Amino acid sequence: MPSHASHRNSKTTFSAVLYLLSVAVLIFFGHQRDFISIILPYTAVFAIYAWLSFNTHLYHSEVVLIALSVRLLGLFAFPQLSDDVYRYWWDGQCSLHGLNPFEYTPHQIMEQGLLSGEHFSRYYPLLNSPDYHSVYPSVCQFLFWLCAWISGHHIYAFSILLKLFFLIAEASVLLLCNKTITESLNPQGFIKLYLLNPLLVVECYGNLHFELLLTIFLLCALHFYNPFRPLAHGLAMGLSVISKIYSAIFLPLFLIRKKGQYFVSFLAITLCTLSMLFFINVEKKTGGGYGLYFSQFEFNSSIYILLSKILIFLRLPELWKWRGMIMLFLFFLFYLFRMYRNYKSELSIYREMTFIYLLFLILNPTVHPWYLVPLSILGWQHLPLTTLVAQYLSCYSYIHYDKILQPGFEFIRFLEYALALLIFLYELKKKEPLFK
Repeated sequence: MPSHASHRNSKTTFSAVLYLLSVAVLIFFGHQRDFISIILPYTAVFAIYAWLSFNTHLYHSEVVLIALSVRLLGLFAFPQLSDDVYRYWWDGQCSLHGLNPFEYTPHQIMEQGLLSGEHFSRYYPLLNSPDYHSVYPSVCQFLFWLCAWISGHHIYAFSILLKLFFLIAEASVLLLCNKTITESLNPQGFIKLYLLNPLLVVECYGNLHFELLLTIFLLCALHFYNPFRPLAHGLAMGLSVISKIYSAIFLPLFLIRKKGQYFVSFLAITLCTLSMLFFINVEKKTGGGYGLYFSQFEFNSSIYILLSKILIFLRLPELWKWRGMIMLFLFFLFYLFRMYRNYKSELSIYREMTFIYLLFLILNPTVHPWYLVPLSILGWQHLPLTTLVAQYLSCYSYIHYDKILQPGFEFIRFLEYALALLIFLYELKKKEPLFK
């Protein structure tokens, strides 16, 4: 027995060290324009993560220790795979200087001389969309302002502070939801699939994407869903929406399932959402940035790019500008079908949210790897393999930024969605859950 326990401890320690090293190599030495420097450590960390999640029995304390270690490691890594941090800093500086980031684009600010100084001249060329208004809602803008106020012009300190707030918010929500995770959910699967999820760690604690706040506030909303506490649920859901606006796709699902009980929740969500009016002025059209979510960009899409190619082949350029509306219409039809099913019978909320979110990703014009972070809490129960595979394969989209390997992007995109679809169909037919 002692030798068996010693062997188990050695394997756990070895796996944990490899996991931490792989993440460290990725977040400290990976570079957006060097695909090999990304995919090799990503593959290593996902392989270790899959082995830890599906083939070993880690103690709860071991999982928490590994998860906390990797998050603390991520605090000090300046984002290497995304340049969004420069826009966060810019928006924070705008608010700090009394400028509305939704009213002025960075280009207008520099052109009109509304902000000046060495730091603005240095970081302006690093912004990825200087001609567009901000797309980040209230929770984000508040944190941008607060971190900019504390850190001044020091962008590295700004990055650490944002991640520290991520850590505080995540720890608070997980402690609050501990009873739900222990009693209503499967802790063996959830704890490992969420806490050790490398996509979440790298894209949120490494690259500073706010899908972390969307996800944990969504978990909080689910915590207050059963038993249903309308005000708390509404506030949590509202915070999720104003962390990343596309969290709103779940609101009709909650509404149809709770029917007449949802008035208080809906009121709380509305009050949270109204906080965005601090930045939006209808007369000055300062809310235009939100339209970028739906119509402006295309990256790593599936059905959207397929529709684009079909329209080109059929020589129907007049329908080109309606591609976004066509995708929205398809999503609306599917949503009506899911709402009808939920109205007729009480289905698993996690299963329904998973299917809705997967369709959102399939029909979305833009699918960055961090868009798959919410699956860390939604997909683990019914589609854990699909979640794992889809999250890993999404990392291959980084090939788009590598000038040498970029020509292979179309093939990679096809492979990514084809493999994810095959795993999805396999899990739909599977009767036995992965985590019992």
